[in-house]
Amino acid sequence: MEDLQTLGSFFLGLGTMFAGLGVLLAGFGVYTKFSRESK
Repeated sequence: MEDLQTLGSFFLGLGTMFAGLGVLLAGFGVYTKFSRESK
């Protein structure tokens, strides 16, 4: 049962990491889009 908890926390951390990466990528995309339009 402890293995299941470890696996759950591992996937939770992985999901959080991917979510953070997604936010970073989205922010970067929006930033480049606006910087291109302002020129």
